[in-house]
Amino acid sequence: MDSANLYHHVPVSVCGVIAQAFAIFGAHWKPFVVLSGFTLVTMFVTFFVLGLITAVAFAGQFSQLSQLIQLINQKITDTNQQSGGGRHLLDYTTRFSGASRLLQYYNNEEEDYDGNYNSDSGRDSYPDSDASSPIGISLIGTMLAVSFLWILAIHLVLILCSGAIVHAVAEVYAGNTPVPRSSIKRGWEKKWTVFGYQIILGSSIFMLFVVTFMLPVFFDIQYVLNLAEGDLESGNFIESVNVIYIRVFKVVMITGLVFFIIMVIIRSLLQAAVPAMIVEHKSATDAFKRSFKLCKKYICFIFCTNFCFQFIMFVGIVIVNLILDKLPSFFSVIGHLATNVISTSISPILCFVLYMSMRIREEHISQEEFAHEIGSSVPFANEVELMTSNETYIPVKKDIV
Repeated sequence: MDSANLYHHVPVSVCGVIAQAFAIFGAHWKPFVVLSGFTLVTMFVTFFVLGLITAVAFAGQFSQLSQLIQLINQKITDTNQQSGGGRHLLDYTTRFSGASRLLQYYNNEEEDYDGNYNSDSGRDSYPDSDASSPIGISLIGTMLAVSFLWILAIHLVLILCSGAIVHAVAEVYAGNTPVPRSSIKRGWEKKWTVFGYQIILGSSIFMLFVVTFMLPVFFDIQYVLNLAEGDLESGNFIESVNVIYIRVFKVVMITGLVFFIIMVIIRSLLQAAVPAMIVEHKSATDAFKRSFKLCKKYICFIFCTNFCFQFIMFVGIVIVNLILDKLPSFFSVIGHLATNVISTSISPILCFVLYMSMRIREEHISQEEFAHEIGSSVPFANEVELMTSNETYIPVKKDIV
């Protein structure tokens, strides 16, 4: 594959971008397969190590958990012997009263009423119902710490691998053969920058979800309940509930559609954020500005390309899975691994092809300039070809006598 043609024949259509992404993968499939295999192995090792850390972290809590299980089993045995059921199990484990406990409180109040509400009535029958609980603060803290560690480790691994593939595609555009080791090194160098970008993006999306979806639905439910309060008291219960369900369903659909459209626009505008951090060395905040500046004219083009690509990959994976399911187990496993490797490689390649397509059209960047930008160099043969190509298109000025 001649890398100089990537600048002379820039894809401007959906099919052209997808075809070029598959062509790049086909021409340099070995380094991309190595990087995808590195991703799978790294994820396996990460899960294994995190599993060991989780087991060690909860080793000190096993005694508390076993104590809780013993208490629950004892309570089930006692309640089955006394009342033939385990209705108090939920009350005991959660420390909150249900309908049966409420009736028990009410009966105790009628029998022992002395003008004051006895909030501890009915609870004296529970063994070990003091403030100390088998599930303590230490267990909750351990769960939160382990969950944060899982999220952080998995995100860093995914960022490392996706950044490595993006740098490998950049090497192809620079006219070089991708070297997995150098690409992994670049992904490792940019991991915290991309992670900071994802934190900012995730926080912004969560706030947007709260504002555009959760708050409108919550206030609408409150408004509908206030309006239907009179109908519920008058006896039109079924009709009022149906009206509430229909209105809330409409609000959920409308706000969900608005949130989906906003997310499509945001994703299209941020298509070039990760390549800008990996290739152009932009910071997490500057990546937003850079991507918005580059993608604002191509929102529809980016969305259609991503949609068609995801549809093609979905149909292809379904067909491949149907074929692999009929093969022996060994070949089926190998086939599924190969499918995962290909799908893991193609998505970052498509993202970078979109990035370069927009950049070449907007900024008219050359291969030599791009190679210098990523800290690489154009091979001598390609450089001579570029010089020859440039001499063809640059007009020669002549002196006017």
